[in-house]
Amino acid sequence: VATLDRRLRLPLIDLSMPALRELTRPQYALFKNNLLALMRADNKISLGEWVLQRVLLQHLDEAHGLRQRPRAKYSVLGDVKAESELLLSVVAHAEHSNDDAAAARAFDAGRLAIGAGALQRIARKDVSLHRLDAAVDKLEQIKPLMKPRLLKACAACITADGHVTVDGIELLRALAASLDCPMPPVIPGPADSMGGDKHI
Repeated sequence: VATLDRRLRLPLIDLSMPALRELTRPQYALFKNNLLALMRADNKISLGEWVLQRVLLQHLDEAHGLRQRPRAKYSVLGDVKAESELLLSVVAHAEHSNDDAAAARAFDAGRLAIGAGALQRIARKDVSLHRLDAAVDKLEQIKPLMKPRLLKACAACITADGHVTVDGIELLRALAASLDCPMPPVIPGPADSMGGDKHI
């Protein structure tokens, strides 16, 4: 597994999902505890680990009756303005981890795509995966018709410079899975296919 191209990680997860859904409740509890222990072993969560737990554990928790999908209750973007700002900021910073100017341009592309000029980018030092977890939990509760708009904005962030990294694709996939919404079509560029996990 360690030698696989990074672009194959999420397809590998997809292949494993049917078998993981067939685990008994005790088997799944053991699997989940071991997975979380491995993720926390170095006392930090990488972007790749965050993607893994959102894509894998959220759906398996639902399949094993440990989680219910929240009911939709937010119908306008203003209800989730702070969460939308954080989401687009994290996507922009993740896609451009070493270039704040490029991250700013990516955020602007996302803001334009969603048609929300009032959204403000959050500085890199003020975003975190812990905050993103809470934001995505709330964004799960937006009305279904808003979700594709939000994902389209995220896709605009990661494609703003014409080059898409695997980190951007994986993050977009995790967000699409979390929002239970089809992922917009995006193609990763050849570079960064084997890079290490980033931290935000």
